[in-house]
Amino acid sequence: MKWRIVLEDSEIHAPGLTLRSAKELHAARAAMKEKCKAVALAETPAAVRLVYPITGRGGNAWPSRGEMLCPRPFTRRALFYFLRECGRFALNLTSQDRKQKWEQWKVESRTAEKWARERMRAHGLSVPRKKTH
Repeated sequence: MKWRIVLEDSEIHAPGLTLRSAKELHAARAAMKEKCKAVALAETPAAVRLVYPITGRGGNAWPSRGEMLCPRPFTRRALFYFLRECGRFALNLTSQDRKQKWEQWKVESRTAEKWARERMRAHGLSVPRKKTH
């Protein structure tokens, strides 16, 4: 990719790069937030009775109690974590039991992550690469 920087006009030119105004960026972020919320509402299983919102990453799900602990799904990454915990309900995974072996917990986590990736792609959202592998 070849860059051309013109200092006197304060412009940066790159193939495929378009500069947007602050209003356009704000509108795009608001649209993505609404789309993420719509996907979260569409994919939340009926068995979920209560969602505890948290800040940061991660989450937990207790399918036997119908409760989830996860970030608010306002960004693609937060939506991924939200859908991963929904996947535990949808796939009937019970990896929160202390008696389970570590290996089984890892397999169930990967299964829930795969389900979350598939659901995001089904709704036309790209899966964020960072911290979701």
